[in-house]
Amino acid sequence: MPHVPSRPLLALALAFLPASPALAGGEDELEAAIRGLTAAAEAPLRPLFPLAREEPSPAAVAYFRHYGLSFPAATHHFGVVEAGEHRLAAHVFVPARPRGTVVVLHGYYDHAGILSRLIGFLVGTGFAVAAFDLPGHGLSTGERATIGDFAQYVDALAVFAAACRRHLPGPYHFVGHSTGAAVALDHVLSAGEGAFDEVVLLAPLVRSYGWKLSRVGGAIARPFTDEVPRVFRKNSGDEEFLDFVAADPLQYRGVPLSWAAALERWNERIESLPPSDEELLVIQGTDDTTIDWEHNLDVIRRLLPRARIEVLDGARHHLANESAAIREWVFALIRERLERDQG
Repeated sequence: MPHVPSRPLLALALAFLPASPALAGGEDELEAAIRGLTAAAEAPLRPLFPLAREEPSPAAVAYFRHYGLSFPAATHHFGVVEAGEHRLAAHVFVPARPRGTVVVLHGYYDHAGILSRLIGFLVGTGFAVAAFDLPGHGLSTGERATIGDFAQYVDALAVFAAACRRHLPGPYHFVGHSTGAAVALDHVLSAGEGAFDEVVLLAPLVRSYGWKLSRVGGAIARPFTDEVPRVFRKNSGDEEFLDFVAADPLQYRGVPLSWAAALERWNERIESLPPSDEELLVIQGTDDTTIDWEHNLDVIRRLLPRARIEVLDGARHHLANESAAIREWVFALIRERLERDQG
């Protein structure tokens, strides 16, 4: 995994990110330097659907290579999906004879490229994979790393999932990580039966780690600042992955307090919902210091009493990018779930 982004990769990122926020968490000099390399930004991405074969630009090729988003066993389509006020940067990977489609959704700060190992595993298992960047993340539009209401994330997933149903083969499954898992949890509870055929939540967010202290700190800080510095946690046992994320030009370097406030409002709403009979798989690590995982599992047990919950001893937060042994364990559980009704 290279750690220094190429000029074409930065060109692609800056072609689709909003012009006003800094790419790296408010570092104006870095933003100016990167934009200086890309005075002639590329044309906007084409619509993802309907799927069409076309040669990717040099910038797109560099972006795919940097994040490991090229898989010989699948045809790769790259474009945008319109979802309300947002343009979602999105990918579809289609193997020769897909046995269904899996929608993959990343966590906070991340984007589709961070889940390339998971995508590659699913493609190798024979599934078409559809992935998009949440609003304010990766190459999607929106203010960086924040949202007015988590309902906008849920709406984006609903729009994207509906488009996948129109253009890709079923059955339709979902695998999401952290905030992406929280979005799916909300979607499943809201849409009810049939949202997806199988759902797998990896380290789902309900409350973040140090929840009470964070809320107090946010309340104290809000009169004085809009955001606080981000701390890169050791959320995986894979040191190479941690280095890669720390150098990722699409990672925001701050914590907007508006996002924390939106999470608090969403938390109050999601925890007040009535239980559902929906079945899904939850995978959670015991060494996760990104979310309040014990509280979160209690909430999920109440909301989804039929959920299967697998707790992995020693696993940290980024389950799809953990050390090789844990990652294989996670992928085996995912495969078992997705294949359980396929004989």
